[in-house]
Parts: sequence; structure tokens; C-alpha cells
Amino acid sequence: MAVSIALVIQAFFFGDGGILALGANCFNMPVVLPYVSFAIYQAISKTSRPTPNGGSWSGSRGLDGLTVAAFFTGF
Repeated sequence: MAVSIALVIQAFFFGDGGILALGANCFNMPVVLPYVSFAIYQAISKTSRPTPNGGSWSGSRGLDGLTVAAFFTGF
């Protein structure tokens, strides 16, 4: 909900993304990005052993989720 409100404010006041892309942005940012990132992280964490720098793994999975969300935006 908070992400959707932020996207509406960005679309109307700042012209970022535009009003026509608002539906796609409201789907990609709060739905595609976190679920894809979490799915990739879970798949990798089951097959690899725990490391002390687990934050770098989660950050790189977030980048993968962002890449997939950008692909869905373009699609």
C-alpha cells in the first residue's frame, strides 16, 4: 500500500513514470520485485552453506529481482 501511494505521488507531482504506466509500476514494484528476489534467495540458500556475509547474497538477489521487474516493465 505504501509503495502504491508513493508511486501515485511520483506520477502526479513529479511526472516520474507517468500516469499511463502507473498500473504496471504498482504491479512490478510491490509484487514482482520482492517475490522474485525471495524465491531466488530461497533457492540459492538451500543449496549453499551459510556464510558470515549473508547480506551480500541477499543484496545481490535484490538486484536480480530488480532486473526481472525491469524486464516485466518493458514487456
